[in-house]
Amino acid sequence: MEERIARLERQCWWYRNLFALLLVGIVAGVGLGVSHQGVPKVIRVNSLEVVTHEGKTVGMFAALENYGGSIALYGPKGIIAGGTLGKSVTISLGSSASGGAISIKNADGERVVQLYADKYGNGVVYAGNRKGKGRTLKPGP
Repeated sequence: MEERIARLERQCWWYRNLFALLLVGIVAGVGLGVSHQGVPKVIRVNSLEVVTHEGKTVGMFAALENYGGSIALYGPKGIIAGGTLGKSVTISLGSSASGGAISIKNADGERVVQLYADKYGNGVVYAGNRKGKGRTLKPGP
């Protein structure tokens, strides 16, 4: 009886060690497989949204027809539900046929700063208050 128990203990020891070695091999293989995947060179999407843990969209990078690329950042509340998309954008960066544009709006959705290139390729700067009154600086002739 003692011989049989000793033989079973030896077999159990071998099986336990074989299982541990197999488990280490599987973990090493998976680790090597994951590490060789690398980083993709190009990720192609039509738009990319940045969302909070609650699912609120607070940023977007998109391709717009006839305009090129656009980046929009929203306030802490994200896109205003039931409101227009443009009203909830606080900072936008975009491009068009005439060049680039940067627009900054206050929390009420009113444009207070704008930088853009006009149709002649000149830089234009606008700064205003919340009542829509402000000044535009354009280059001279």
